[in-house]
Amino acid sequence: MQSFTNGIFFLTRTLFDLYIFIMMLRIILNWVHADMRTPLSQFISKITTPTLKLIRKIVPAVHGIDIGGIIVLLLLEILKFIFLILLSSGGFPSIGGLVVLAFAELLQQLISIFFYSILLFVIFSWITTLINPSLYYFLFQITEPLLRPARRIIPSIAGLDFSPVLVLIFLKFIQMILTQPLLIIGYQMAIGH
Repeated sequence: MQSFTNGIFFLTRTLFDLYIFIMMLRIILNWVHADMRTPLSQFISKITTPTLKLIRKIVPAVHGIDIGGIIVLLLLEILKFIFLILLSSGGFPSIGGLVVLAFAELLQQLISIFFYSILLFVIFSWITTLINPSLYYFLFQITEPLLRPARRIIPSIAGLDFSPVLVLIFLKFIQMILTQPLLIIGYQMAIGH
């Protein structure tokens, strides 16, 4: 029975995380005003538009920030953690803990998306002839809003751009001092410890 519960736990977490990942990419693409004509952007748009269309009727964007999309992300995270905590402990989690946990998990995933996008962008910039140009452009659109301010702090030295290193260090720092403690606090609040 334990292996069945573990399987359901894994499947629940994976499906929620996959959709949340795609939804978060959509919100990032909207935030950076990305070209939605690339194949990957079109795929993301096709998967997320039905959900976003419903919420945007109720909650419009404010100053270019997709508030409806953020609410969907929070609700999905809260639902995910309700299912996971019910599966693992059998008790219903506290709402306050769920909100903290959902916020921390979303922040963690946002940092991960930017971290790995920058890493891939840097690697792909060394081998541009071997990769799909639309994927490279997609990564450029996601990473440029973070890399541009970093380039003002650390200009290129001998033709080498060190701004990705600065941003990656900053992202890991935020992850360590903010998201990891929030995840622990949120989990403890949610299960009542």
